[in-house]
Amino acid sequence: MHKILKIISKETVWLILEQLSQNNQTPTDLAKNLDMSVANIDKFMDLLEEVGIVVKVKKLKKGPGRPFTVYGLANGPIFIVDFRNGRKCILPYDDKLAEEIKSLLERYNGENI
Repeated sequence: MHKILKIISKETVWLILEQLSQNNQTPTDLAKNLDMSVANIDKFMDLLEEVGIVVKVKKLKKGPGRPFTVYGLANGPIFIVDFRNGRKCILPYDDKLAEEIKSLLERYNGENI
């Protein structure tokens, strides 16, 4: 648990997750989109994969050489943090929970719930 919280405290991780929420990508694509080095992205992807936040979706062959790994978001836990009082909650992901959260966000249009 401590490792996950340490990883998600980094702004770069949130930028990567935002990119992956739009579509699955290779580290090279992420590096280009975020103006970072591929080595730096690879480091973060290893950490995110280790804690189960991202997964390798497939290998993509683009010409000669080794194939590229495509990453996507894992169906994992949902983090809820109340920054005002420091409470944190990690809920196991399931489709029902995802629909409830989506419904609440749509209903309150991102305002305080």
